[in-house]
Amino acid sequence: MTHARLRVAAGVMLAVTTLGACGGTAESPKVPSTADFCAAYNSLYTSFTKTDPNDRASVIKALKDWAQRMKDVGKPADIPAAAGRGLELLVNTAAGLDENATDKELNDLSASFTAAQRKDGDAFDSWTGTVCTDPLESPSSSSS
Repeated sequence: MTHARLRVAAGVMLAVTTLGACGGTAESPKVPSTADFCAAYNSLYTSFTKTDPNDRASVIKALKDWAQRMKDVGKPADIPAAAGRGLELLVNTAAGLDENATDKELNDLSASFTAAQRKDGDAFDSWTGTVCTDPLESPSSSSS
């Protein structure tokens, strides 16, 4: 069930990418290693294990905190262009989530995805699935 909760959160994060199409982690002067990036990326899982999935405000806070951590870490040099665009959209939008957003508002966001946004989001999801260890598969995935 925890894995499903993480996937739902990831889906919410991808769904909200339509809200923030400018700026992003490219503003960070840091260029992290892939391992450091993945540790930050997987920190969302840790946050969600400590968050009541029925408490929307806590879930939104976890997403916003994660977005700030991702901005602080930056974008790895080896991320493909489409995945990088997906990351920037995801991070900017998660950071800009309204703390009072309703479940319906969060769920309805995906209806406004463009084909390009879906493709970039899929590219980011695919890239992280390839280079970042699934936190459910290895308890040491958060170490760098």
